[in-house]
Amino acid sequence: MVKIKEKMFYTIGEVEQITEIKQHVIRSWEKKIPSLAPMRHNNRRLYSKKILQILQNAKDMIKNHGYKVSSIEMALNKNLQEKSSIAAIDSTINDLRQILENIESAISKLEELE
Repeated sequence: MVKIKEKMFYTIGEVEQITEIKQHVIRSWEKKIPSLAPMRHNNRRLYSKKILQILQNAKDMIKNHGYKVSSIEMALNKNLQEKSSIAAIDSTINDLRQILENIESAISKLEELE
């Protein structure tokens, strides 16, 4: 992966350099993976850092894990849902910890009154 100056958006040529994915492949994947759709300005594709990460993930999934391009979107969505579920579970655990602390505090106060 080539280092290029940090910026908000990258052209398809810069994306090719960064990800080492050929431009024609990127354009093909855009048709099959909706989350790769770039912004357009003056009819030029502009890719965000998020799209660069999705491209890198897609490349890894295809090369190293045997995914087909057609199944990438579903796998990415599943991964996103799993992360969301984990965040919800973490939040619930934190809420339960707080409830337990409140119960322990209430018990301690009751014991002091006895």
